[in-house]
Amino acid sequence: MRSRLCRAVPLLLLVACSETTLVGTLDLGAADIGIDAGSPAGGAVDLGEPRVCGGATCAPDADRCCPWYDCFTGETELLCPVGGNACPDQAACPAQGPCDPLRARGEGPCEAELGVTWNGETCESISGCECVGLDCGALYPDFDACFAAHAECLPGCTREGACAPSLFCDFTPDTCGTDGEEGVCAPRPIGCIDIWDPVCGCDGTTYGNGCEAHAAGQDIARAGEC
Repeated sequence: MRSRLCRAVPLLLLVACSETTLVGTLDLGAADIGIDAGSPAGGAVDLGEPRVCGGATCAPDADRCCPWYDCFTGETELLCPVGGNACPDQAACPAQGPCDPLRARGEGPCEAELGVTWNGETCESISGCECVGLDCGALYPDFDACFAAHAECLPGCTREGACAPSLFCDFTPDTCGTDGEEGVCAPRPIGCIDIWDPVCGCDGTTYGNGCEAHAAGQDIARAGEC
């Protein structure tokens, strides 16, 4: 663009004008983009359309999409390149130990019970429209099966009251630890069926059923009233 620089001479009433070119450049790394000196302040520089990699929107200068293996779902995703345009190196997925959490979770607004999973600390029920994760096929049908499979992963206890408030000391068989056997801290159930099937808790109290005893933080000493 050319701009005219004019100089007025008052006495002679003459106008002398000269033409000059005012063009600058803005260094953006990969390319130099010319900036018009007559452009308004704060004018935007068009860097092009952003690239879309899967569900991610990358910077316009990203010339590729990087594949990334999801160790939880087992699916390969497309991500934006990191560190320039180079795809990052992906380390191998860590091996799963016997007490590591199962790679399974419920997704969707549905309330369907999908099964019981091990979360690394205890067993929990998951629900949703579908199960997502590599271990969806390893879910347990109920809590008893899950706890039996992860008995060595649960913290041990030797007496009632030795567990966290949300847990109870579960002895197998129902000895209440009187023979010196160590139990495991299991989660207290939330919500029990209102049915009369009395049991005697380790605290010497009669409970309506085993679920109610466990919800009160007590293991079962024997069936029937105390």
